Amino acid sequence: MATLEIHLEDWYHALLPPHEWGQVAPRLPILVPWLLQTLRRARVKATWYVVGHVADKHPHTTIRPIYEEGHRFGNHGYYHRHGEQ
Repeated sequence: MATLEIHLEDWYHALLPPHEWGQVAPRLPILVPWLLQTLRRARVKATWYVVGHVADKHPHTTIRPIYEEGHRFGNHGYYHRHGEQ
């Protein structure tokens, strides 16, 4: 059996410090519906590893639709900190 993991973070989570995240436009509210539609058409379920910041800022356009489609979740931490941070 094959599995699919999606690591849900916006482009700036790995590039900018957290205090700058509110200054940039998020892309996930547009990308997540497209990904869900693509997975639905292919009849594929995934495990979504979600950055906590995304869950807090976009619950209705990211977390809720993923849950309602029957996908699974994994924790990706709140700030997407790397081991050396």
